[in-house]
Amino acid sequence: MRKEILFAILAGALFGLIIAFGIWRLNSTLAPSDQSSTEASPTPSTEFGITIAKPEKYQVLTESPFTISGITKGNAWVVISGEEEDSVIQADTDGSFEAEIELTGGANQIIISAFDESGAMVEENLILVYSTEFPTEEATEKDDTDSTDSSDIREKVQEKVKLAQTVPFSYIGTVTDIAEDTIQLRALTGEIKQASVDSDTEYINQTGSTSKKINFKDVAIGDFIISMGFKNGQEVLLTKRLLVTTALESPTRKVVFGKVKSIESKVLTVESNGTETEITFSKTWKGPEIDEIDTDSDIIVVYLTDTGKNTTRLVFLPSSK
Repeated sequence: MRKEILFAILAGALFGLIIAFGIWRLNSTLAPSDQSSTEASPTPSTEFGITIAKPEKYQVLTESPFTISGITKGNAWVVISGEEEDSVIQADTDGSFEAEIELTGGANQIIISAFDESGAMVEENLILVYSTEFPTEEATEKDDTDSTDSSDIREKVQEKVKLAQTVPFSYIGTVTDIAEDTIQLRALTGEIKQASVDSDTEYINQTGSTSKKINFKDVAIGDFIISMGFKNGQEVLLTKRLLVTTALESPTRKVVFGKVKSIESKVLTVESNGTETEITFSKTWKGPEIDEIDTDSDIIVVYLTDTGKNTTRLVFLPSSK
């Protein structure tokens, strides 16, 4: 009798193990399938933005006009607003765009705005430095490493460093410390940057349209400077030309894209996403005359805010293109 009970217990336990193993196998088979299905179908990104292909932020340019190119949403309207002129273009169906922009001497604050069909707007600010006096030769720092004895990875790193030494950049900000051959500054981004100088560095004091040569000893803590040169492998800027100038102020240029609500007494009212903006026609502007603008038509306006009121600088009618 005891043997029969023992056999029954063992048989029940074995049957339970078989059932449990079958359930485990079923779950382990289904789980990877669910995971792979989730990974294979990611939610597509619908983010609307602007990516600048060239030039790079804080790059030093020696020629004007210069072509700015990038990518945004397909068919979006793109406004490139420079210090003294503006241009409006429509991105290709793949979102690519490019346009020439005139530069002014010194720092240029470029505003790049894009608008899609719903009126949504994205904006990117690009600071460039334009100098016809900047020496165009490559940085003098040499790399004495024998590339034939280096690995492929090391050679690629060295190539990137050498490439960076051929593209001039700028550090812009306020001097916080001065050593024997190094200037430390707080950049516009808040970062602390290092700029080295040597006997070939040129120093210029630029106030408005007036500029004069100075010496290294004339540069003081608290000065606002634009240091132009080439970066080395440690992100130290090997300065070729240094401007002591006035601090940059925020641009007074604004851009709006919307519908013409009204034009009364040379005041244009633009409605964009429920917000109305009043803009006064200035003495001169780029674009159509007032009598060519119809109520309820789409419009893009670049306007200035530095006179206590909004004044037109560029008026563009997308429907006319």
